[in-house]
Amino acid sequence: NSRDEISRQVTADWSDEDLRTFLRLLTRFNQDLEALRGTQWPRPYPTET
Repeated sequence: NSRDEISRQVTADWSDEDLRTFLRLLTRFNQDLEALRGTQWPRPYPTET
């Protein structure tokens, strides 16, 4: 997916520590945003019926 490729390009030169910090903060951001909306994060993937 092109979003994944762009993310890889942007973070290609980031240190492992920077990547871990970014992941931790992005996870927290998403969890807090969804909590404000009253939904869970990560969102469950839709199941096919």
